Amino acid sequence: MIDHSFQQQLREQYNPEGSTLRNIQHSLLRILLEIDRICSANGIPYWLDSGTLIGAQRHGGFIPWDDDLDICILRKDYRRFCHVMRRELQAPYKLFALGSTDGYSHPWPRIIDDNISLERTLPDGTFREEPLWVDIFLMCNGSPSLARKIDKIYGRCFRRRHRLICDGRWKHAVAVVAYPFAYALAAASRFAGRFVCPETYLHDFATGFYSVRKRAHIFPLKTILFEGQSFPAPNDVDSYLRLIYGDYTRIPEEEKRITHHIASIKYHDNE
Repeated sequence: MIDHSFQQQLREQYNPEGSTLRNIQHSLLRILLEIDRICSANGIPYWLDSGTLIGAQRHGGFIPWDDDLDICILRKDYRRFCHVMRRELQAPYKLFALGSTDGYSHPWPRIIDDNISLERTLPDGTFREEPLWVDIFLMCNGSPSLARKIDKIYGRCFRRRHRLICDGRWKHAVAVVAYPFAYALAAASRFAGRFVCPETYLHDFATGFYSVRKRAHIFPLKTILFEGQSFPAPNDVDSYLRLIYGDYTRIPEEEKRITHHIASIKYHDNE
């Protein structure tokens, strides 16, 4: 963990208490606590991942300039995860599952707070309103080289089918027709990966992420402090993060401290 005084300096610069960013982080933490409550009660393993895990290890909580939150679950637990979340999530939280929620078409599921929306500034200067969410990344066994090859088929079919890529009616029509075959190919690869690459985990297909995680670094899970609360984490956090990011302990240069350009936060009453 970084020096306490430097951590305080970063907090004052990016996310002091009462700031829009800090309020977003508190709201994300509440979503995570709800996920943790349900997963713990139903024996579904999950762990903090990506920038969230870096934040826990390096800052003891959110990276001061970060405005999202990432966790991982095993692909084999996904159906059970969806079942218990639909049954036990309490308002204002909702599950956005793959291809099943009011036109939701992202390649990984999310848990949203239906009472909060964010207005983000896009590169062209326009604004986009979207809900506040926690990303749920599904992890399966496999090799990155094979995953890239399969994603040239499955990933493109998925994105065109759900209009995440809009490059013509004919390509969309071909993707719709080919999708069942591409889905079967991805499913077969997931199944084979359990036997061919049992020690290696990757993001599920169509995410566009191919960084490797090692079973030995993940299991058995332990806990880590994040914003004063204990949450599941890989067993060897340091090795896990170094494999993905290299020297994650170094604070990036100021121009590389990436935010998602939040213009405003809106609160609704949808209960």
